[in-house]
Amino acid sequence: MKLKLPITAALAAAVLCLLLPGLSVQAADGLFTAAELDDGTVSIVCSDKSVLHAEIPAEIDGHPVSELGEGCFDGCSSLETVSIPDTVTAIRNYAFQGCSMLDTVEIPASVVEIGDFVFEGCTSLAEIVTDTDNREYLSEDGILFTKEQDTLLRFPAAAKITDYTLPESCVTVAPWAFTQCRYLEHVELPEVIAMGADAFMGCTALESVVLSDSITELIGATFANCTGLVDVELPSHLASIGDKCFFGCVHLYGVKFPDTLKSIGEQAYFGCIAIQEMTLPAGVKKIGEQGIGYSLDSDQKPVVIPDLHVNVTFGTAAHKYVKANKIPYTATISRNTAMLVLISGILLLLLAVGIVVEVKRRKLQKAEEAARLEEERRAQALAERRAKKRSKK
Repeated sequence: MKLKLPITAALAAAVLCLLLPGLSVQAADGLFTAAELDDGTVSIVCSDKSVLHAEIPAEIDGHPVSELGEGCFDGCSSLETVSIPDTVTAIRNYAFQGCSMLDTVEIPASVVEIGDFVFEGCTSLAEIVTDTDNREYLSEDGILFTKEQDTLLRFPAAAKITDYTLPESCVTVAPWAFTQCRYLEHVELPEVIAMGADAFMGCTALESVVLSDSITELIGATFANCTGLVDVELPSHLASIGDKCFFGCVHLYGVKFPDTLKSIGEQAYFGCIAIQEMTLPAGVKKIGEQGIGYSLDSDQKPVVIPDLHVNVTFGTAAHKYVKANKIPYTATISRNTAMLVLISGILLLLLAVGIVVEVKRRKLQKAEEAARLEEERRAQALAERRAKKRSKK
């Protein structure tokens, strides 16, 4: 799970000064701090956390404003509107983080780079609009994509869309792309082959998800705290479930793991109290600490979920996990193990029969040898008596 690192405006400006050579930091009309870049343009960071309406200037002291610096409006929780000039080419990481009152952002054609977690914590954001002439990005129904629509970058948290199917061209979902979307109830990802970390974390209205079978891993807390989630059909080729993937999904009642699954991360199903039974594939090699079967008691301490029963294969990593954690389980022998046991039994039986036959053969051989020796002894004794009689005559 990626950590969200809060970055203040002052810190962002200081970092820029340290990392980029030739920078000078100066005040600009009391609202922004500007840092000059190598090309003579400036990167800005808002210095007034109480700002309501921000109109970003096209230039400061004769220098074009080319980027919204890292954490530019971070923590501006009262910000309602923002106007971005067409001189801006880059919007850096966390630029609007925590702008919980911002409902619309318009991205000009000039922007060619948008960083990570730019809209994290923008809980009122209903749409992201891109200029139709932008060559790197586009928006559809207020949802931000790369220009070719092969990557979904951000689904606005307050977009009033309850059912959504990603376009067939979309094969990648960016990290945190759907986090805190409070209206989304059903979503389908028909052609997606990869999802970034924590993609749907905190989508409390989400009830069901249809994942593409091309997805092989769920990274980090993909569905953590999706408290309304009841149904997820896992991809048929899934190999890895990340740490805290379904953490806190209290209404998730059923789970069917594919045979391809190899690992389950730490606390992956922590707090999934509605699940009463699950079957762990024999191929699972690793289950992280409290990966399955745990929740919190009334004292907020981790305890084993009493109503959960787990089916495992005897001798596997899953069997060792449930046994060590005292989770109620049933262990069965796999077909291969059963065949091995059968073959071993037959071999042992044949060996036993062979031993018995050999013992009997040796006993018979000894008896025959004893009989032969006894016969020879008698013959010799008879010959000695006859010889003795002849010598007396």
